[in-house]
Amino acid sequence: MGALALFILGSAAIIRNVAPEPDAEASTVFSRAVVWAWSLNPPAWLDEQRAARATNVAIRSWSINCGFVSIDANEKLLSSSPIYDRLRSPADALFYERSGLAREADNNFSVLEWATIASILIGLATTVFAGLRSDDEALGSWKRTVSILAIVFPALGTAVAACAAFYGPREQLLRVSQSLVALQQLHTEMQNGLTHTPCPTTEEERHSILQRLDGWEDKLIRERRENTAARLAAIAKATDTTTTSTGLSH
Repeated sequence: MGALALFILGSAAIIRNVAPEPDAEASTVFSRAVVWAWSLNPPAWLDEQRAARATNVAIRSWSINCGFVSIDANEKLLSSSPIYDRLRSPADALFYERSGLAREADNNFSVLEWATIASILIGLATTVFAGLRSDDEALGSWKRTVSILAIVFPALGTAVAACAAFYGPREQLLRVSQSLVALQQLHTEMQNGLTHTPCPTTEEERHSILQRLDGWEDKLIRERRENTAARLAAIAKATDTTTTSTGLSH
């Protein structure tokens, strides 16, 4: 039963890595298989995008209630105040950056998933052909072919391992996840800081809101810098790891 479940999940993983997302797949005989495979593991970035949008909707609702922005029946912007113009910039930036990081996390997981599946299949083929190579009677005219494959598959395994070391999907996934959590916290802090604050009625209260916006923008800039630094460090580490593992540095 466990082997069957592993086979099903492995087949779905292969389909997800080979075929595009269901919405991008044209109607073919394989459409149902693609939809089924993606239903087992829906893209996480879509959930993250919905959550980020819900946060911005809450911020916009607060702005509407406080009279900082007015919209028509179709929710199109009619007019806005300087406060709304200020808060819209970091809120929109957080939405797009959260969506982008979530998509990047999905892509890194797909690379990790594909590399793991390839390693398992290549390892299986290596073991099988290495065992068959010693049985001359059973192979007959296939002896030469099996001997060649017994050499090729270990080389493929080494190549897959080198590619996985270069791209470092596991480390990249960890880095992206940490950056995404930091942006989620900042976005939530911004939402709670505004929606739990009574509508400002005096110039002093409005100035206080603008100061808080300055603080959130500074935090967003710091998060961007840290994310960029972590990305460059991950690239340098991956390059160093690949060089060391292939012996090119000596």
